[in-house]
Amino acid sequence: MSGSNFPSGSRRKGWSFLKTRERRLSRRETIAKIYVKIRRSPDSESPDWAGTAVDVNGSGMALVLPPDLATGTRVFLSFQLGDAEFSRVPGEIVRQDTVGIGAVRFVDWSDSDQLELVSYLQKSTRGPS
Repeated sequence: MSGSNFPSGSRRKGWSFLKTRERRLSRRETIAKIYVKIRRSPDSESPDWAGTAVDVNGSGMALVLPPDLATGTRVFLSFQLGDAEFSRVPGEIVRQDTVGIGAVRFVDWSDSDQLELVSYLQKSTRGPS
């Protein structure tokens, strides 16, 4: 135990969680069952895959991903949050676990679109005015 009140290995897992939280650029908001269309190319007429979002923030999204999407794969996501529609948002798979939950970091996304997402998330967490 080496002077620790934590079970063996739990300190390392906690540290990993904290490091992940530090790397995030903004607070993630849990979202309920948002359908996400996933494309390999921004020019694809129909999606190559579909997934369900778990949470989202201005820099990325956690979602259920098909197992054949490897870390490092470039994708284009389309999804809708309330009245705000986001189409072909460029991203990169940065994590894929063994149960199908992965993370996509938005890359090369316009500032105005990113601001629209962050504004939507801020309004949704404040509730009605």
